[in-house]
Amino acid sequence: MNIIYLVSDLRAAGPTNQAFNLITGLSKIGVNAWIVTLYEERDDSWYERFVAANVNVYQLHTDHKNLLRAVRKLEKFIVDNNISILHSSGMSADFVNRLVKADVVKVNTVRQEFGALAEGKGYFKKLITRLITISNHRAMDVRIACSRSLQNHLNNYSALNYECVENGVDIEKYDMVDINQKNSIRDKLGISKDSIVFLSVGVLYTRKQTLSMAQTFLKSNIPNAVLIVVGDGVEMDDLKLLAKMNPQIILIGKVIDPLQYYHCADIFISASLAEGLPNTVMEAMACGLPCILSDIGPHKEILKYDPKAGTLFCTGDYHNLEQELKNSQTWDLITKSESAHRLVNENLSKFCTAKKYYDLYRKNSYE
Repeated sequence: MNIIYLVSDLRAAGPTNQAFNLITGLSKIGVNAWIVTLYEERDDSWYERFVAANVNVYQLHTDHKNLLRAVRKLEKFIVDNNISILHSSGMSADFVNRLVKADVVKVNTVRQEFGALAEGKGYFKKLITRLITISNHRAMDVRIACSRSLQNHLNNYSALNYECVENGVDIEKYDMVDINQKNSIRDKLGISKDSIVFLSVGVLYTRKQTLSMAQTFLKSNIPNAVLIVVGDGVEMDDLKLLAKMNPQIILIGKVIDPLQYYHCADIFISASLAEGLPNTVMEAMACGLPCILSDIGPHKEILKYDPKAGTLFCTGDYHNLEQELKNSQTWDLITKSESAHRLVNENLSKFCTAKKYYDLYRKNSYE
């Protein structure tokens, strides 16, 4: 089976991470897959990461004004390489997929609720984005949501039919370390081996509620605890003011690879108001971090596999979050860490995801 996974570019972001996981997972079950990109790469591109993993990358080198030229080049590539599945992710990629006239099965993966489209933009920008997105989705033969919660939202909102394949984690990279390795990483980062380290990773959008979570962490007043925040975004200035007065909060900023921060931490926190199926939560669990999570659908979906891997608090209820932070001090961290690691390895690895996609490809292909 020959497939294309079509994206805008390979910028360092969650969807690119999932593209890498899918392609490298599919390679283990005999699928010939290409990553095809529309646009020039940015400074934070993961292009070299794909090449180092022997992933086939084909770049169309186009821009937003020349998507029709990209369609023609892509159609030729499809014919020349006997492609049977054209799988896209993202609005630009879905738009090009929609226009391709080659004899392929058109598949797309959706990673956002409709309400999260054009986040931070004005009303008309959001409306136009939503209309184009629905039109793109309607043109697909197979539409796939990256979580069951998102699948339910999309099915109810659009009256289209969406399948579900949950996001997967690269368990070849994200794994547990022993206590000696953890302490060595803490020494390098200047963090005491005796500290209780809470961790938050992600873009600092208001939707993520990182500022409110950090304020609640301080209110919980847990002895000898620090909160590491990895990421950048609109809440950073307010977080800097908070951290300036409270050295228990450690701001790292944006990093290409947060692996060492997962490995130095004890507990992961997400107070997000909405997600697809969050990479950071699953990566943290793969590294053995139990989680304190807002009770949005995708978080509940993850913890349903094993409730012992963490706990939920009522979304937006920061008194409840404060209580759960305090309760975490009674956890048996060794047992919870093992539960989190096992949850991902048995249910949400990139190999689980790749197998589910392969089954959908086979079910809907002409081969």
